[in-house]
Amino acid sequence: MFVLPEGTSTLGPRHLPFKPGAAQIAAAAVTRGASVRLVPLAIHYERAWSWQSRVEIVIGAAIQLEAAGANPPAAAMQTISDSLEATGVNVDSEQILRAVEALAFAGTLGTDHSYAQNLKRLERNIPTELRTNLEEVWNTARWSGAWLFQELPLVPTHSLLRELLELLLLFPLVAAMLALNAPVCLLASWASRRLPDDLNVVAFWRAAVGLPAGIIWALFLIVGSSLKFSPWFALCYLLLSAVGVKAVRPLKTRAVAVHNALLAARIEPPMRKLMRSVAEYLAHA
Repeated sequence: MFVLPEGTSTLGPRHLPFKPGAAQIAAAAVTRGASVRLVPLAIHYERAWSWQSRVEIVIGAAIQLEAAGANPPAAAMQTISDSLEATGVNVDSEQILRAVEALAFAGTLGTDHSYAQNLKRLERNIPTELRTNLEEVWNTARWSGAWLFQELPLVPTHSLLRELLELLLLFPLVAAMLALNAPVCLLASWASRRLPDDLNVVAFWRAAVGLPAGIIWALFLIVGSSLKFSPWFALCYLLLSAVGVKAVRPLKTRAVAVHNALLAARIEPPMRKLMRSVAEYLAHA
């Protein structure tokens, strides 16, 4: 059984007050002699409303719920709250969360570090040096015209020539995918802009509208092209669509990095300084 104890979804800086329903269910089951094992889960988005933003699902330490004293639901509620707080990320304000997320993302650049683990390491305290470096990056990005990706002005992690060549290779693949699936992309984009009432459901509406529309469109093209043209067109459509979708995120990161290297070069020194500082801090945190 999966229970969302907040009762709703939110992208705020911390958990909403937990509802008592899950604790009451668990306590009632234990009272009747059932063995109840609780597994806290946390979902960490890089940018929940952005297409192809990465997400990590963190599985916390499992807890075997035991019979409590006079108030089993209250004891279960406390256990559930403590385990969820330990698994998720909770900070005091949106401003702090923005800084924590940016620094956690910086700690993944050019590394195999976990974004979620970086968030937890930075949750309790952001060193003054990192705050200063991050503010310098943001200020320089504003007046230099640097592009941002996930709140950071990316710079090439490899040579500029390599990233430029990769950009030129990826662009036609993404362009072909968008051209072949233009009605679906436009419909999903419309849904993500018009239907959500908050940022936390942008991705839901994009998927709720785009996924069935994509399936219908793909079947229409595959069947239609197989009957009227050639099965090879259907195969090419599937391959280009799959490869193009996979290439969207790499294209974005390289476009931002190449732009900043060529047209906003002053962002590179503070950005590289920030990456070094974050890497050093996380290595010892």
